[in-house]
Amino acid sequence: MYGVMIVEDEMLVRMGLKNAIDWTRFGMCVVADVADGESALEIYEKEKPDLIITDLKMPGMSGMDLITRIREKDKTTKIVILTCMEEFDLVRQALQLGVSDYILKLTMTIDQIHVILSKMQQELSSDESRQPSLPKISDANRHVIKEKIMKDYILCNGYSEREFEALVAQYDFHLESERMIMCVLEMDHFAKIKKLFKDTNGQLVKHTMLNVLDEMFVNFRNGEAFCDDGAKYILIFCYNKMTEERIIREEVLQMLKEIETPFKTYFNATVSFGVSEIRSGYASLRSMYDQALNALEDKFFGGTGIYGRFVDFDRRTVTNEKTEEILNMCERVPGMAPAFLQEYGDRFRSIMREPSHFRAEVLEKFCHLVQWTVNSLKFQEEGSEQVILAVIQSIRQSETLDEIHRSLYDFLSRIAAAKRKRKVVSKEVRLALDYMETHYSSDLSLQQASAHVNLSPSYLSSLFKKEMNINFVDYLNEIRIEKAKELLLDSYLKSYEIAESVGFKENTYFCKIFKKVTGMTTGEYRKQWLVEQAEEPESEIIDQ
Repeated sequence: MYGVMIVEDEMLVRMGLKNAIDWTRFGMCVVADVADGESALEIYEKEKPDLIITDLKMPGMSGMDLITRIREKDKTTKIVILTCMEEFDLVRQALQLGVSDYILKLTMTIDQIHVILSKMQQELSSDESRQPSLPKISDANRHVIKEKIMKDYILCNGYSEREFEALVAQYDFHLESERMIMCVLEMDHFAKIKKLFKDTNGQLVKHTMLNVLDEMFVNFRNGEAFCDDGAKYILIFCYNKMTEERIIREEVLQMLKEIETPFKTYFNATVSFGVSEIRSGYASLRSMYDQALNALEDKFFGGTGIYGRFVDFDRRTVTNEKTEEILNMCERVPGMAPAFLQEYGDRFRSIMREPSHFRAEVLEKFCHLVQWTVNSLKFQEEGSEQVILAVIQSIRQSETLDEIHRSLYDFLSRIAAAKRKRKVVSKEVRLALDYMETHYSSDLSLQQASAHVNLSPSYLSSLFKKEMNINFVDYLNEIRIEKAKELLLDSYLKSYEIAESVGFKENTYFCKIFKKVTGMTTGEYRKQWLVEQAEEPESEIIDQ
């Protein structure tokens, strides 16, 4: 195998390049991937890779400095540079130093990279001074071996404690059996992350995750991380030389925060943690795993990004608070009868009052609440079956109570909107309603709608208010706000971008109307349902 080193300070580019390519197809394997020139030069001296793929602009020693230093000693190592369009002056300089080719980072495709690697393979095979080395155990193979051994022992009781200890020594795992603490890390909204990376089976995300965790553990020698399933990873920290538990917990919490940062930066995602007690003896790992999983259940009640067991958390208090929050929101849904809301609230509180707080049971009870709601409100509109199935599916896929609450609130709002449309109205008002639904995102006016239905503006205004119990502008704003709520929760658009998308000319006016209709700012609404979304500054202006 020809050895390859990847040098790139942007971790997503580096990990993507490393994990998206079938290197064995070109008789190659990645022997190292680093984020800066200094580390690359040090590894070059030890490993003498046959091919170096390097960025040009990096903090500290740049790619150009790295290439220059290597070429002072070695004229034959193949070098391919990663570059952007605006760096062509540097590219020309690099080519004068004997660089073989370049890859444009912003437009590169797998096929283009394959062409370049095929060319490098041919050049290396024709160089008699460079013969492929025997394959080494790659990082990927180490991950596979470690995952199998750890899961066989912790989850399946596949080895005795003595056998496991021997395997730890044989494969040089960074574990010691004294004062261990286990964390189960879960990637929040894993399905969305796979979709973002177009990674159907999750392998690219898994390899990237393991490489991120490996980098985090570089400076912490006594510990290991491995994949539990697609979304969950198990982290074990060992503190055999540290006796005070308070200090151990403080250090572990700091490590978890350091692990959390790259996920927010590179994946635009959050992670949640469940943490075990501190135990000694490898036999304790099995009970520690159960403890960590139980602590991770705090995420369901408290929301994503939680540190289960590390942060004081009372599930009962949190669920009671969230119950009242969602019921207060439901009371603001227009058109709901007080008797229905009273019964709905009683049933809702009954679910949250049950002593069993296993997620699957809670989810199923909320699905029953949806069915009761359908029967009580006689929701039998065209397409209602698809709406009901969609909300039940959404509830069953929910990772937190907040997400269930959002689904239920949206469902009630959908029924309320359907009830308003179900009103017996004149042909002209029906035409106006349909026109508003299809043209809400434009600069729609009463004059335009009246022209569409062949009535004068004043007569349409009077007729609309009489039949709908709401004036034209307020109803149009309600449509726009409902569309805005969907965008706030299903996109990363800024407040002003959403305002433009739903037909508001000015963001300030949009924020004012949004708060009037929902009782919350855009930032508060987004934060209510999506904990990982940051509150937007535009919303704060309205609060003052």
